Amino acid sequence: MNLSELLNSKPFSITVEVIPPKGNDLSIFLGDLERVKGRVDAILVRELPSAVMRLGALSTGVVLKERGFAPIVEFTCRDRNRLALQADLLGASVLGIENILVTLGEDIKSGDHPEARAVFDLNDNELLGTIEKMRQGSDLAGNSLQGSPSLAAGASVVVDEREIERAIAEVEKKVSLGARFIMTSPIFKPALLNRFMGGVKKCTLPILTSVLLLKSAGMANYLNKNIPGISIPEEMIKKLLKSSDRGRTSVELASELIAELKELCQGINVVPIGWESKVPALLDLLKM
Repeated sequence: MNLSELLNSKPFSITVEVIPPKGNDLSIFLGDLERVKGRVDAILVRELPSAVMRLGALSTGVVLKERGFAPIVEFTCRDRNRLALQADLLGASVLGIENILVTLGEDIKSGDHPEARAVFDLNDNELLGTIEKMRQGSDLAGNSLQGSPSLAAGASVVVDEREIERAIAEVEKKVSLGARFIMTSPIFKPALLNRFMGGVKKCTLPILTSVLLLKSAGMANYLNKNIPGISIPEEMIKKLLKSSDRGRTSVELASELIAELKELCQGINVVPIGWESKVPALLDLLKM
C-alpha cells in the first residue's frame, strides 16, 4: 500500500523524518529507529538536507524497507539533471520504493561543499509532472517506457502566515501535476494550520503537517529569524528558556501542539533534526 492509500485509509497517521548518517555506519541510526518500529506509519528519508554530504536517501530507504519500515524517499532537484532524476526514479521503483517526496532542495552554498555546482535542471513542479508522465508510461522526452513505475509522489509546501494564499495556490498547482499527498513545512500555530486547511478544503489529497522538535530557545529564535515560513510563539520559547531538561520540554511542547493540530489534518510528520532518540518518548505521550 502506498502512502496516499494508507493516509486515506486511516483517520490519523504519523510519520518521522530522518537524516541519514554522514558515513556508511548505520548502527546508531537503525538502533534509534527500531524503537519506533510498528508505532509510526512511515519514515521520511531526507536527501542531503542543508546541502550536507551524507549517505544517499535512496540507499537508506532500501535498507529501511528491508528491515520492515515503510520509507518515503526525498528527491530534490538541486543535485541531478533530468536524465539522472528519471533514472533514479526508475531505480527506486525497481528496488521496491513507492513513496517519493519531491522538493526543490536547499541552497548549496549553505552546505559543507559550497564549491559544488547546483543543477536545478527541473524545479519541483516540473519533477512532479515528470513522475506523472512516467507513471503513464513515457519519459520526459515522450519516449515510451518498458514498464511504468508505480510511484506515489508527494509535494512539500511552505505554509507562511504572511503568504497563506500563495501556499494554497501551490497546493492546487501540485495537485494538478499529479501529487498524491502534501507535506507542510513545520507549523507551530494551530490557527495558521486552520486557515491553510480552510483554503485547501476542496483538495481531496491527504495533508501531513510537520512538527519540529525544538532543541533550545536559541534554535527557536534562529529559526524565527532565518527560515521562511517559521513562526514560533514566544510562549514556547520562554518555556524552553526556563527548562532544566530541554529534551523533555521539547517533547512535551510537541505533544501539546500535535494534540491540537491532529484535529485539523490527516497526519503529522515529526521532524527531530538529530533527536531521533526523543521520538519514542513523544509517541508515549501521544499514546501511539
